Amino acid sequence: MSESRGAGDRTMFATTIILAGISVTMYFIVYLTLFRYQMLNDAGRTFSLLALVFSAGAMLLACYLTLTNRGRLLSSTGLSGLGWILICGGLMIGAPAVGADAAFPGNGSGGVSAALFLIIAGAAVLQAERNTLPDGQATPDDHSRLN
Repeated sequence: MSESRGAGDRTMFATTIILAGISVTMYFIVYLTLFRYQMLNDAGRTFSLLALVFSAGAMLLACYLTLTNRGRLLSSTGLSGLGWILICGGLMIGAPAVGADAAFPGNGSGGVSAALFLIIAGAAVLQAERNTLPDGQATPDDHSRLN
């Protein structure tokens, strides 16, 4: 029973990372289209909405893993720091989104919302990793426990 739960948790975590990667890639395509044509047609707006849904799905899965305390099986040295990858993905989406919204008012692609979703997902994954640490173990950035 515990093995199936562990496999399900790892699958959910992998799905979170894959959805975030797909979302970042899709927004990269949207931004290249905006850079080239300065607007999106109906298919482009649908594509950017789908990318927004993928980033929201990644956020929901990451928050579910954190809030249900299912990240215990995910804390290993091989998976450590993947939350930072989600946060960096959110920043990669967010920076051009703010510029695109300022340069082309009314042609928003939802990039700011998607960036916030990915940043929240990264923070949730980092919190899930932190929740799995034993009570006496200090993290490298926690100087108050070291004294």
